[in-house]
Amino acid sequence: MSSNENHESNNNDHSDMDTLKAVMGFDVSTIDEHSMRGKTTTKLNLDPETKMQLSNLFSHALPMYANRVYADAYRVSFPEGLPHTLMSLKQGGFGSHIKGEDGRFVGTASFYPLGSLATISQIYEIASIVTSQYYLAEISKELKMVNQKLDSVLEFLYGDKRAELLAEMDFVQYAYQNYSSISSYPVQIQATLTNLQEARKVALKDIEFYLEDLDKATLARFGSEGDLDKNYKKVEKISDCIELAKQVYLMSVLLEIFYAQNFNKNYLSYVEKDLLGMVNRCDRRMISSLSTLVGQIKAFNTGPISLPLIGSVNKNKYLNPLNYKIQALSDNQDSELKQTLKQILKHATEPVQMCIESNGEVYLID
Repeated sequence: MSSNENHESNNNDHSDMDTLKAVMGFDVSTIDEHSMRGKTTTKLNLDPETKMQLSNLFSHALPMYANRVYADAYRVSFPEGLPHTLMSLKQGGFGSHIKGEDGRFVGTASFYPLGSLATISQIYEIASIVTSQYYLAEISKELKMVNQKLDSVLEFLYGDKRAELLAEMDFVQYAYQNYSSISSYPVQIQATLTNLQEARKVALKDIEFYLEDLDKATLARFGSEGDLDKNYKKVEKISDCIELAKQVYLMSVLLEIFYAQNFNKNYLSYVEKDLLGMVNRCDRRMISSLSTLVGQIKAFNTGPISLPLIGSVNKNKYLNPLNYKIQALSDNQDSELKQTLKQILKHATEPVQMCIESNGEVYLID
């Protein structure tokens, strides 16, 4: 290759990178020890398939992809000041000649091969997937209940909503566990998004259903210690059901964001307000219901007829965990879940730096 050809090739590569930077906000550069000095990194836990994809991009698959798939693909560039109207060809498509408003030819456009742009864009796509995977894993750590095994959930789920909530929980787990794979197939992405939106609606209905059940359970009267114990256990089950439905709702909304790759600031601001609002409303209603039950237990056996088996010690085994739960819900404004949720939605709109090694390992640069 001559020096002129080398120069032209380098210019094309730079032009491709300028296009990526302008359109996608995406840039690629080499990293050395000097540029990493003073910075910390977080290694991402990638599945073997994703590692292999990234590794291949840095070896034989990258040039093969560029040469074979995009060998006949070009990007058009118009000279400054000229209209963006190309000459229509009889056989279909367009030629390189530019037409003015009067229909006359006023210049020619330049065409550049898309090979390097396409392959770097592929790196961008995979990098987007693995970054999203990392943030989803962070929120998943806080949503412990939605990640439980079905056997554990069956211990407290009850009523008509049991099968419905189980199905939505199972789908959310499926969408989370297979995020990397599904994100590579547009048809599956569309189907998954539709089901996530349905899971969100179902979870919201289930939250309301169980909150109403909690109201009824905490207002129920009990005439013996057996009744008290039975009612307390029912309230525990309902509280767990509410928490599960709440976590299914949160996870389905977040998965929808990352599957759609919709990081519009206004949209994410709305989502944050919606999610935090739902959690706060839910918590306030639970505090109110549980506080009613505390009052019921305190008032129990304080009338003229005393039941000797119920004393302050017996009551405390119910009152202590209820008061702890109420306090935890009251302090929930600064809960780790809410802080993680805010951080993830905030990071989604900010630039991300990552280091991709030739073996497919990826590190987030903090």
